[in-house]
Amino acid sequence: MLEGAEPIAGATILDVGCGDGLIAFGALDRGAAGVVFADISRDLLGQCERLADGAGVRDRCRFVEASAEQLAPVETGSVDAVTVRSVLIYVADKEAAFGEFARVLRPADARPWDVFLHSSGNPNLQTLAEAMERTLTDQEQARLTRYLRPLIEDGAPTRRMAHAYVRARRAQGAAPVVTRRPGP
Repeated sequence: MLEGAEPIAGATILDVGCGDGLIAFGALDRGAAGVVFADISRDLLGQCERLADGAGVRDRCRFVEASAEQLAPVETGSVDAVTVRSVLIYVADKEAAFGEFARVLRPADARPWDVFLHSSGNPNLQTLAEAMERTLTDQEQARLTRYLRPLIEDGAPTRRMAHAYVRARRAQGAAPVVTRRPGP
């Protein structure tokens, strides 16, 4: 789960519904500058406080009794990542929870358009500029640029990644059979 929140080192992490602190302590182990443990259970927060004391990391921890929908004790724009494990299934007002997550997250850094346009997430992938050149007409490129450039330069977009799992097997004497399953 923490791999999706990278980079952790030096970051401030909010673990909503921290429970016994599995994710929060994992973030501390990976070098988080600080972790906010948030849970509706005072008993679980107390257990986490004792564990933090025992591990000598209390100075990098903060403990708040709060629900996912009401994170008022956490300041606006104060965390770099929000983690949630096995909690949202119990949250009645998911829209409010996601609103709170967005509120407490630091704003995204704006990126120069040229950097965004000429980079890719993987050296084996084409850049956005290459993809646009290969697939869009000049008019379509201009339209996409008019829409996307202000968002990139203002730091508005959200970065999303997906995974695909590909598995192949060959039956004796037959051509390979490939199955694809979209990732999370």
